[in-house]
Amino acid sequence: LWMGTYHGGLARLKNGKFDGFYPDPANPNSISDRNVWYVFEDSKNNLWVGTLNSGLDLFDRKTGNFYHYTSKEGDSTSLGNNSLRQIYEDSNQNLYFTGNQGVSIIDLKAYDFSGPPPDLKFRNLTHRENRNSLSSNDVYCVIEDNEGNLWFGTYGSGVDKLELATGKFTNYSTQDGFPGNSVTSILVDDLNNLWLATDMGLVKFNPESKDVVIFDQMDGLQNTSLKSWAIKTKDGEMFFGGPDGFNSFYPDRIIINQNKNIPPVVITGLKIFNKPVMINEQFNNRILLTNEISETRELVLSYMENYFTFDFIALDYTAPEKNSYMYKLEGFDVEWIKCGTRREANYTNLDPGEYTFRVKASNNDGVWNEEGTSIKILILPPWWESWWFRIIATLSIISIIGYIFYLRTQHFNNQKILLEKLVAQKTSDLQKMNAILTSQAEELSQTNLLLEERQDQIEEQSEELLVQKESLIKVNSELHDLNTTKDKFFSIIAHDIKNPFNAVLGFSDLLEENFEEWEDERKLEVVNLINTSAKNLYELLENLLQWSRSQSGLIEFKPQNILLKVTFSNVIGLFKETAHAKNIELSVTFPEPDLEVYADKNMLDAIMRNLISNAIKFTSTGGKVHLFAETMEEFAIVKVADNGVGLSTEIQEQLFEIDKHTSTYGTNNESGTGLGLILVKEFVTKQGGEIGVKSFKGKGSTFHFSLPLMNNNSMSL
Repeated sequence: LWMGTYHGGLARLKNGKFDGFYPDPANPNSISDRNVWYVFEDSKNNLWVGTLNSGLDLFDRKTGNFYHYTSKEGDSTSLGNNSLRQIYEDSNQNLYFTGNQGVSIIDLKAYDFSGPPPDLKFRNLTHRENRNSLSSNDVYCVIEDNEGNLWFGTYGSGVDKLELATGKFTNYSTQDGFPGNSVTSILVDDLNNLWLATDMGLVKFNPESKDVVIFDQMDGLQNTSLKSWAIKTKDGEMFFGGPDGFNSFYPDRIIINQNKNIPPVVITGLKIFNKPVMINEQFNNRILLTNEISETRELVLSYMENYFTFDFIALDYTAPEKNSYMYKLEGFDVEWIKCGTRREANYTNLDPGEYTFRVKASNNDGVWNEEGTSIKILILPPWWESWWFRIIATLSIISIIGYIFYLRTQHFNNQKILLEKLVAQKTSDLQKMNAILTSQAEELSQTNLLLEERQDQIEEQSEELLVQKESLIKVNSELHDLNTTKDKFFSIIAHDIKNPFNAVLGFSDLLEENFEEWEDERKLEVVNLINTSAKNLYELLENLLQWSRSQSGLIEFKPQNILLKVTFSNVIGLFKETAHAKNIELSVTFPEPDLEVYADKNMLDAIMRNLISNAIKFTSTGGKVHLFAETMEEFAIVKVADNGVGLSTEIQEQLFEIDKHTSTYGTNNESGTGLGLILVKEFVTKQGGEIGVKSFKGKGSTFHFSLPLMNNNSMSL
């Protein structure tokens, strides 16, 4: 016999001797909590221990170890809550764990418990607003009825039915006749009636007919607040626990003598602004009631008496404290209002009009007097909303409008006579003036013809001047932009020419000053530096000269069909030594032997030299530079890729603009002019192609440009 205790751990009674299990900080396989709320043995003989604060323990009888399962934040497959209330197994070997954070479920058939403790994956049911779910996360208990439906008892929300076939939840609560909404335990009898322990008594509920029978202390119940567990023995006897002990009974032996008396219901009192109204009593200078309120069929109130309360009672005294009531004010309420055992109805701030107050009652066994009783209520409007005031006001407004209309008509008639006289006089004057104006109009017509001819001439001249002005403005703007670009360009070139010159002058001065003291090796190093600076200066001047000749039109564009493979071979040969000096792997993937492009040979060579030179310059020692080509529709795409220093996004955006200075130093401090790429873009554009770059800082760059494929029309040239 296993017993869970409060603060006393887990107890086992075997062969007349007790064993205790307590948490041991030094033993991770000891029980996790001294407060054991539920002990359960499933159909596979596994012993489960639900604790008050530390989650779930699985007891291994062979080793005496406890294995722990707890709620883990962010893990939807872990135990839903660490404060467990009940453990239950249904007919499909699903195990349910209830608590204050919903219900956790595992399928026993999916796990092997013969070896090490399995990694349990829980499915959790929780309350979700506006969705098909539990009505509350605070779940006391769960049970399966005889038809395979699951019932969950909640704290404060009644009981939820889950149809496993459809997954649909249905809630039953005080609105369905329950005395309370906290259901702590549920048992099912052989007729599939549910026996629910609530905080307000014991309920027998028929899920099919929805009939509700309530038992309390008058029926022998030890306490109406049944906040404890319940069990059903093998022979069908039910035990329900509570704070004052427990009750036991056989459900099939409970004889329910239903009170079938239909209770009369009467209205017993009237209060206005919470003040009782008595018979023949002056109320607001008038008498409201001349008979008992129960005998009054119509009640007339003023618009200032629209805050009133009716008292009522059912005339059934079998168990009057169990009589229930519903009321409705027709003309105001849409649905019947269930007020339970409360015997009054309040209404405030009602609009003037006609209403009918109806009230129904049931006896202690839920037999309702559907006809009930009623009283007609007439709330009079204020005097300014009464029918006689509205008629007088309407007639007054009509009279005023009629009088105003009469005065306006007389005024208009007088004005009409005066206007007719004035019109006659003015007509005579206008006829005289018309003759004069006709003569003047003929003269003006002649003058207008002359002016129109002159206007046409002026408009033609204005249009010509406007066109010339717009042309001059455009030319001036272009000259201004060119001049600005020229200034920026010359500034860039001056800066880039100055650096190599400074290097040559500086190193030559050092060589002159230290010629006698330095060894030959040091002198040779300085001479090499002077030579490198001179080469850089020569490269800059050569690019500058080519760009200048291009801008002035001295370079003649002579396109022809060129075998791309031959061009690749020639340009790679030029840079083998340069690449070898930096230990850079210079590779090439030759295009198809017959792949020809239509381009200017000299310009194509200049494009290839600049791109490969830049790739070697900005690739670190031991790096790679690769040259290859591919075709796309009517173009060949040539690409030069390296794994060098790469370019930032900002530099990529300015790379091919002449007025942006993008010159940087190579990996061995080789100087760059920035002019080479501008020249490359100029030459690519002349070929009818486009140039671009894809680069990532620190990961290398790939420059690509397009060239038209072989021109068949040029074969005869």
